[in-house]
Amino acid sequence: MTQAGVVVVGAGAVGCFIGGCLVHHGHGGAVTLVGRPTLQAAVREAGLTLCGLGFESGAVHLPPDAAPTIVTDLHQCDWEGVGFALVAVKSGSTEQVAKELAAAELPESVVVVSMQNGVDNARVLQQHLPSHTVVACVVGFNVVWRQPNATFHRGTNTPLVVGALHISSDGAARRVARLLNEAARLETHVSAHIAHVQWTKLMMNLNNALDALSRLPIRRQLGREAHRWTLAACQAEALRVFDAHPDIRLERMGLFIPRITPHLLRLPNWLYLRITPLRVTDEARGSMWQDLAAGRPTEVYHLNGVIQRRGREKNIPTPVHDAVVATIREAEKRKQSPRLEPEQLYERIVGSPFSHRHRQSHALLALLLLLVAAVAVVVALRYVALP
Repeated sequence: MTQAGVVVVGAGAVGCFIGGCLVHHGHGGAVTLVGRPTLQAAVREAGLTLCGLGFESGAVHLPPDAAPTIVTDLHQCDWEGVGFALVAVKSGSTEQVAKELAAAELPESVVVVSMQNGVDNARVLQQHLPSHTVVACVVGFNVVWRQPNATFHRGTNTPLVVGALHISSDGAARRVARLLNEAARLETHVSAHIAHVQWTKLMMNLNNALDALSRLPIRRQLGREAHRWTLAACQAEALRVFDAHPDIRLERMGLFIPRITPHLLRLPNWLYLRITPLRVTDEARGSMWQDLAAGRPTEVYHLNGVIQRRGREKNIPTPVHDAVVATIREAEKRKQSPRLEPEQLYERIVGSPFSHRHRQSHALLALLLLLVAAVAVVVALRYVALP
C-alpha cells in the first residue's frame, strides 16, 4: 500500500528536522519541504543532516539525492498522493499561508496539521479551510538550525502532542500521531484536550523571549538561579492571568507540571540540578533567539503578548510581560540580542536587583510547598490503596 505524501509548509528548523526524520526512517510517501531559497541551495549543495537528541550514536546525513524535495513556493507543490500538510510557519504568517493553501485548491483529503507555537493557529487555519480537517500538534522540543549548512540539531526531549479541534476529527489526529510515531519515530501522544496542552506549551514558551535576550544557551541558563527566577516570575504572572479565565485550563506535558514548575525554578542550584530530569544539549536555543540572530520579527506578540491581552481583559496588571515585550521589541529594532547576563535579565524584567536574601526566603518557601505536595501525593496513594 502506498504511503501518503507529506508537505511541510514553512520548513524552518522544526519542519526540516521532522521532514528529515520521515525520510531517514524510510517513510514511503514523498516528503516535500516548502522553505527559503537559502535552504534549497544548502540542501542541493551538501544535503541535510540530523543530530542532537535521538542521534546520540552519530549524526545522520542525507545526501542531496536522498534528502527531501525542497521548493520555495507553495504553488510548486504537487498535491497528488499527499495526505498531510504540516504547517510550521511563524504565527504571524498563519493567516497568509491559510489563504495560499485555499487558493492552491488543496484536496479535501489532505489533513492540515498546525505545528506552531501559540494557541490560535489551528483555529485560524480552520477558518480559512472550512472543508478540511485541521489538527493541532504541540511540538515540545526545540531544534537549532546550524546555518549556513542544512544541519538540524534537536536540543530538548519533550514529546509531541496531537489533538483534534473537534471530536469528529479524532481519527485524523490519530493518523497524524501514527505518522510521527512510526514513520518519523518521534515520540507523539494523543490528547483529548489539545487546547489545554496548547496553553501549557504557551507557558513553557515563556522562556523563548528570555532565551532570546540571554547571552547563554538554555542548558547554562537553567543552571543560573537569576535566570530561573526570571522565568518563574513570568510563569507565576501567567498563572494569575489564566486563573481569571475559566476557558483556560492547563494539562501536564511530559515532565512539565504547570502549577509546580514556578516553585521548582526557585529552588537553590544544589537541589534544582539534582531533581530535574529534563535533557538539554549544550547548544539548545529557542526559535526566538534564532529569529533575532537572523534579523527576523519574533513571535513575542503571540506568546508573551497573549498574557498581556488576557490580563487586560480581566484588569490584571502584567508588568513582567510588559517588560519582556518591550525589551524584545527593542532588540528587534536593533536586529540583535542584548546578550544579557542572568542577573541583568532579572533586573531588566522583574525591575529590581537579584537579591540573595530575597531569593533565599522564597527558595525555602518553594521547598516547603514541594514537601507539602509530596506528602499529599503519598497520602492520596495510600488512600487509593485502601480496600
